[in-house]
Amino acid sequence: MLKDILKEYEYEIKIKNLSSSTFKSYRSILNMFAKYLENEHDVTNVSKISKFHIKHYIVSLKQKGLKPSSVNTHIRAIKAFFSFCVKEDYINKVDKIGLLKEEDGIIQAFNNDEIKSMINYFKMDNFLNARNKCIIATLLDTGIRVGELCRLKINDVGETSIIVFEGKGKKTRVVPISPSLKKIMIKYERIRDNYATKYYFNVENYFISRTGKPLTNEGVQLMVKKLEKNINIRKNIRCSPHTFRHTACQQFLRNGADIYTVSRIMGHSNLSITKRYLRSIQDDEIIDMFQGFSTLMNIK
Repeated sequence: MLKDILKEYEYEIKIKNLSSSTFKSYRSILNMFAKYLENEHDVTNVSKISKFHIKHYIVSLKQKGLKPSSVNTHIRAIKAFFSFCVKEDYINKVDKIGLLKEEDGIIQAFNNDEIKSMINYFKMDNFLNARNKCIIATLLDTGIRVGELCRLKINDVGETSIIVFEGKGKKTRVVPISPSLKKIMIKYERIRDNYATKYYFNVENYFISRTGKPLTNEGVQLMVKKLEKNINIRKNIRCSPHTFRHTACQQFLRNGADIYTVSRIMGHSNLSITKRYLRSIQDDEIIDMFQGFSTLMNIK
């Protein structure tokens, strides 16, 4: 039965030690796919699934209004599942399933006014406010993913950089931090340590919850949503933890960093991802940035 194999596949994902967000995404997508097959085509056996069924499922996703990038996430999850089924001899082969062409759209990010409002919103007057201010500053200054932020350990944070473990693709990288961020971190660390001592928390993670446990992705997302309600964010900008990453990447490029350096800091799998951020910078901003690169302007 398809549902039994899906359950087995969940453990395959856990064995591969993929991130919790990837695990939840794949599980949700594949359960949705299985429900569609049963309801729309009366298919409950993996060997009965054909390319015909997958194509119709893709059409149904497009009819629901999903963007090509979102549909491709479904396709990748399905392809990974079928590869597992071949490996385990549940089916003989995998039909080729092509990805949809994605729009090379503009990546939206926070502007300077929004950045200042978010940084200034939280005061260092108690543990939660100090933690939240440090989270916002860290996301904006480093561009790390929210999962990477939640996995940070106290020993991963140095004077001029942080070590990011178990990022996307299970790589490890060193990410620089600015003196401005370090100043905020030092204040947060003092308040966090006093808070942990008061309630007898044994703390290893850099960012912790109110109860002393490691902070979760959901906790950060909830904090960002609450923040959105209290400051002015443009209506066309999605206020989410990942938008902080978009913002950091664009700011690095605006401030003159080359795409190779930015790609390494961000942990991008290839340069084409970083180049998308560069294309999102407006022409008038490129003109202003050019003054710092101009040969004649920089001759001493």
